[in-house]
Amino acid sequence: MAFRNPGPGMDRAALSFWKLTPAIKWILVANAAIYVVELVTVNWLKITLMIDHLALTPSRVVPGLELWQPLTYMWMHHPSSPSHILLNMFGLWMFGTLLEQRWGPLGFLRFYLLTGLISGIVVLAAGWIFRSEDTMTLGASGAVYAVVIGFGLLFPDLRIYFLGILPMKARWLVYLVIGGTVVSYLARAPGISIAAHAGGMAAGALLLTGWWNPLSVHRSIRRLLLRRRMRVIEREIRDARDDDQGPMLH
Repeated sequence: MAFRNPGPGMDRAALSFWKLTPAIKWILVANAAIYVVELVTVNWLKITLMIDHLALTPSRVVPGLELWQPLTYMWMHHPSSPSHILLNMFGLWMFGTLLEQRWGPLGFLRFYLLTGLISGIVVLAAGWIFRSEDTMTLGASGAVYAVVIGFGLLFPDLRIYFLGILPMKARWLVYLVIGGTVVSYLARAPGISIAAHAGGMAAGALLLTGWWNPLSVHRSIRRLLLRRRMRVIEREIRDARDDDQGPMLH
């Protein structure tokens, strides 16, 4: 599974930053429709079954056997906080369009769902490890963070404007996202799933670099060692040539 290769005939000049691509459009529509149902059922009808069974709660997955939750939680957002879904969907559109143009709709959707699933699995593991099995997690942040990481890794030199003001290369966005997650963890910021964010970032980075595959890791390490060995050989050859020339007399 590779997400780095561009589609046929695709080059960077052909990529459009602001285009609303098909997969992202339908993800936005689906999230908006689900959120409207949440608002009606939870805030007006006072029925919480939808969130109870579709959001991610480790104790409901195991031993509750609601095994769909690691995939469905990413389509749910807090019904009392519209900014939750707005920020996630804005980030998805802002940084996902170039990825979808490079991979195509199916490739992007596969990346989005897979990183969201991996992020959910990390949330499950964190819940069991830190004894927070009854803590509920919902939202697309894990998959969106993976998209942001993917954007920074694939287009590291692309100039963007942070907060619409500060110009920077996209690679610095990766450092900002990682740094923000670390600060949120150290500050014990409430209402933020550090496990989901970290899981999404790790999933995006592993899929893009190929380091999820042991064979790819082995090949990368071999290439690194070979390059180092070649540099040593080149240096030895250069030193030997200098020695053969002897002193220069003027």
